[in-house]
Amino acid sequence: MHTSSIVNSLGLVINIIGTFFVWKYALPKTLDPSGVRLRTRSGLDPEGPSDEKLLFRSRNELGFKFLLFGFFLQLASNFLQQLGH
Repeated sequence: MHTSSIVNSLGLVINIIGTFFVWKYALPKTLDPSGVRLRTRSGLDPEGPSDEKLLFRSRNELGFKFLLFGFFLQLASNFLQQLGH
């Protein structure tokens, strides 16, 4: 197996992990599975962001970092393939 194929496959796996994080932690939970819209509070929270919000935000950012890194690995695999590795 060529190095470019391994790097490309690794990029794909990292993109799948990143997509899971973004899917799980980026979308707001305003709908329940039956399609009923849940009530949300509007405005700023006077106590600041909760620990749960910070956890979701950090995992969402981690997901985007995984997506970017996976994309760059896939891009690099194209150049490795041209170099014959």
